[in-house]
Amino acid sequence: MEGNSKIKIGKFAKASMVLSVGCAIHCVVSPFLFLFLPFFNHSADGLDHTFDLILICFAGILGFSALLHSFKGHHQNPFPIKIFSIGFLCMFVSIFLHNPFLHLPLMVIGSIICGFAQFYNLKIAHLNGANH
Repeated sequence: MEGNSKIKIGKFAKASMVLSVGCAIHCVVSPFLFLFLPFFNHSADGLDHTFDLILICFAGILGFSALLHSFKGHHQNPFPIKIFSIGFLCMFVSIFLHNPFLHLPLMVIGSIICGFAQFYNLKIAHLNGANH
């Protein structure tokens, strides 16, 4: 029974990393998509950040749950959680800043930091003998 929980948490951690990478790709591709909005008679002023907020929330839920499991059950090292929190905060704050020059850099930097925290978490979990 315990082996199944380790497999599920391993998938949780991998899903969190995929969402972090997906977030970074979304942040890089979105500005290019905004270039084509005038061709479709739309304005970027009317767009809200609902998709960004949903993506950040899912990445946060999956990321924090995977990190907390590894922290409690495997390595007791709070560094990945602290790093992930900084990245999550960067992304979350960028949604509510209505500054186009800060939004994209904060989203990209935040998602890279979150991805790094997940990779580092897996590394120290494997060094301590966890079967992710």
